[in-house]
Amino acid sequence: MIVTGNDVKHGKPHPEPYLRSLQRLKIKPKDAVVIENAPFGILSAKQAGMACLALETSLPRKYLTGADAVFGSIRDLQANVVFKN
Repeated sequence: MIVTGNDVKHGKPHPEPYLRSLQRLKIKPKDAVVIENAPFGILSAKQAGMACLALETSLPRKYLTGADAVFGSIRDLQANVVFKN
């Protein structure tokens, strides 16, 4: 499932992109986790009521502090987080 800028009226940091994703997936914010790499994406996810994990792929940790947790890489995230269905 993909939500693009053409699917929403307001882009990030507005929560609409994530709220639209939740709607299409038919899940509640508390049951979702966002993986982000930018401050506007983190803000969007948090305003949508979702947990947010950040990756230092393009910005250093100091810019990602709004996330629930920050990881240095996807491998670091995979080694430390277990996702359940």
